[in-house]
Amino acid sequence: PSGATTTASVFEAPPSTATSTGRAADPGSTGCSSVAPPVAGMGGDVTFRTVGVKVAIVGGGSTYTPELVEGLLDHRERLAVDELALLDPNVERLSPVAGLSERMLRRRGWEGKLVATADRAAAIDGADFVVVQLRVGGQTARLSDETLPLGHGCFGQETTGPGGLANALRTVPIVLELAEETARRAAEGAWLVDFTNPVGIVTQALLDECHR
Repeated sequence: PSGATTTASVFEAPPSTATSTGRAADPGSTGCSSVAPPVAGMGGDVTFRTVGVKVAIVGGGSTYTPELVEGLLDHRERLAVDELALLDPNVERLSPVAGLSERMLRRRGWEGKLVATADRAAAIDGADFVVVQLRVGGQTARLSDETLPLGHGCFGQETTGPGGLANALRTVPIVLELAEETARRAAEGAWLVDFTNPVGIVTQALLDECHR
């Protein structure tokens, strides 16, 4: 809710451009009490805390997770992660992805703690960064989003048009719920990093609810 006293920070990373942008909500239009400080690391070479960093990946069973793991390894001199939590309710997907991720991490000499879990509270608790990469409804819902509009002369895509709207209606409530839990359970000043499509609508919803 816009009147909440604790909010999560929002770090938008649109998959389509592979670039990251951060922005603060306008308190005049959203009712938020203050504007978030400038986003560190945007356009500069910024090193984050070098010890005690926990990253939670919501949707950790995704096949995109190994790419995220590789990125964390490639940039560990700037963001030294010593705990990585992979959260996914689908154990059949999570198990092989977690196994591959751990082999990648150990091969590169990472000595931190890797946790694969379906317990959302445990994964988010104390996290400095909560990465959200969900697909509510899975590939079945995506197929509908991208094919049904075509039969009505509309563009079929999961990020825009009728399919994007349907995706947003399924996804936004879940991401807002995750943001509220991040604000309650994660470390002070934790960032919510959004990779979830439709990324523009999801990020706007987060900002409208004063999650920054």
